[in-house]
Amino acid sequence: MDLGALPVLITLGIVILLFYMLRRRGGNVRQRPELVQSLIYEVRLNQALVETYYVREKLRRFETTHWQLNKDRLDFLGESLQKTLSEVFGRVEDFNQQIKTAKKAKMLENLNLDVNKLKEPLAESKKGLEDWLEENTGHRELPPRYPTLLGSLFGER
Repeated sequence: MDLGALPVLITLGIVILLFYMLRRRGGNVRQRPELVQSLIYEVRLNQALVETYYVREKLRRFETTHWQLNKDRLDFLGESLQKTLSEVFGRVEDFNQQIKTAKKAKMLENLNLDVNKLKEPLAESKKGLEDWLEENTGHRELPPRYPTLLGSLFGER
C-alpha cells in the first residue's frame, strides 16, 4: 500500500466519523415534527374509518401503529394533549380488541360498536397535534422531504 494515500484515508475516516456524530446529535429533537406528523396521519385515518364504519361491508380495525411505537416518547407534548391522545388510543385499542374477538367468534354481524364516541376525541387530538406542529414549525403539515445526495450517502433521517 502506498503511504501517500494514508493521510487521505485518515482524513476520510475523520470526516465520516464527524458526519455520524453530527447526525446523532439532536436527532431526537429533529424527529419530533416527523413523529407528530405520523400521529396526525394516524388520527386522520382513524377519523376516516369512523366516518365509513357503518357503510363498509367488511370491518377494519383502527390504526395504532405509530401510537404503539411512540407513546413513550411524547413527553415534549403538553400534558393535556398527552392525556387526550392516551384516552383516544385507549378507546381505539378497546374497539380493536372487540373487533378481533368478534372476528374470531365469527359474530361480526352481532357486533354493535358506538364508534361515534371517537369523533370528538379524534378531532380534539388532531387539532392539538396540528397546533403543536404549527407552533413549532410554522406549518400545519410538514412539506414532503426529497432525498439529497449527502442524505443518501450518510443516511439522512
